[in-house]
Amino acid sequence: MAELVNRHGSGAVKAIPVRLRICSFLRRFPSLLRADVLVRVGFRPGVGSLRGIVFDFLWLLIVLLNSGAQRVYYWIGTDVLRTLEDQTKRPWWIRQYFFECAKNQNQHFAAAPWLARELSDAGISAKSVLFPSPLNCPVTPPDFPPDFSVLSYIPDKRYNFYGGKTLLQVARNLPEITFHVVAGEGAWAEDPPANLQFHGWLSDMTSMYMRTSVVVRLVPHDALGGTVREGLAFGRYVIYSFRLPHVMQVPCDDVAALQKELMGLFDLHRAGELPPNVAGMEFAKKNFDERKLTQELIEELVYS
Repeated sequence: MAELVNRHGSGAVKAIPVRLRICSFLRRFPSLLRADVLVRVGFRPGVGSLRGIVFDFLWLLIVLLNSGAQRVYYWIGTDVLRTLEDQTKRPWWIRQYFFECAKNQNQHFAAAPWLARELSDAGISAKSVLFPSPLNCPVTPPDFPPDFSVLSYIPDKRYNFYGGKTLLQVARNLPEITFHVVAGEGAWAEDPPANLQFHGWLSDMTSMYMRTSVVVRLVPHDALGGTVREGLAFGRYVIYSFRLPHVMQVPCDDVAALQKELMGLFDLHRAGELPPNVAGMEFAKKNFDERKLTQELIEELVYS
């Protein structure tokens, strides 16, 4: 985020990142005392670990020493989920103390509208401000490949969260469709079918979007996934577990619903009647452009 702010910000706006490490905090300490805006990104208040307690104390220390700075919690996904889980646990005074301090003494941004709604259940009033991220967006939508295929992002260590079992079952049910999985080697998949291919981590996803027609992202909780933004930006069809314009919504564990949507697209492809998702591409250009989102974030941080 800091890199995008420094790249696209105008005037005297400058972002200085501070990592969750004591050495980074000490090195940036003078900058923290001079900052006009303090932004805490993706690390929820009241984490029960030693690291979390130390960081919460350091945050309160900076807030005390730089009391004139605007303070913002930027909630980006899993931090919201874990906070909601914390609300169901047995109360612990130190967790509650840091949570109440955060809730009452700071401004709150949420990286997606549904995250803002979830935070309201925890008593936090948050404004939806999309998180800026680099977006590779072709000028025109690339043609679809001759063979209909599907792309999904599934890390090995979190395959359940990213709908791995659902995709595996659908791949078995639809052997005529090729499924490409990135971010993992597929160690979790028992006896995967030949049409399910794992590519591991890729630093450049362009080739994968070029060779696929559909992007699938099925998760129980999310901000606004990068593969959703990029899939639309490349004019691909996107199947997602959240409601978004020009996207097909499917529950994260619904094998039948995912299979139905894929077969509908596949039938159009076989008939030669599946054009690129131009409307989705235009929506991505308008709403997910990194320069636009970064400038909107700066406006909210500095001028709101």
